[in-house]
Amino acid sequence: WIVVIDPKGLRSIEDPMVLTFEQLLERGRRGEKAQPNLLDERLCAIRQDDTAILVYSSGSTGRSKGIIHSHNSMIAGMRAAYYGAAHLGMNMTAEDESIVYLPLGHILERSMFVGHLLVGNIVNFCESPETLFADLKDVAPTWLAGVPRVWEKLKAGVEIAVDEATWLKRRVYRWG
Repeated sequence: WIVVIDPKGLRSIEDPMVLTFEQLLERGRRGEKAQPNLLDERLCAIRQDDTAILVYSSGSTGRSKGIIHSHNSMIAGMRAAYYGAAHLGMNMTAEDESIVYLPLGHILERSMFVGHLLVGNIVNFCESPETLFADLKDVAPTWLAGVPRVWEKLKAGVEIAVDEATWLKRRVYRWG
């Protein structure tokens, strides 16, 4: 089914494959179409080369394109990323914490979730993309994956703070 959490704005829901969240809960309460083993059956039927996610390119170099990633390609990509990071002395462990701030449809965030599943580390969710920098202070993640724009904004924030700092703090910063 397609479950609509907030039907406000929909003209009508006449398709039998579309349910409101309330309708879904009601079906569950009634035990309608109960299939207690269905989830396990479907999980066991998944193969490595099955489609795991479909993401869309930004279209910055042309038309936006749908990109299919298999379970295997997602896992291989994150294993390679962690392998490379480990060679730089950056091993992610279950004790590490990261913060999620990009839309969950973004390939970087989806990839990071595969990484979280591989490692079992702690995942924190940003209150909103606008609160990222405040949330970074609260969470103090040991890992932060970012797109270029995030690193640019972080750098700009540091440079502004340095410019507004005392002369001694500016000197220490530039020395460091």
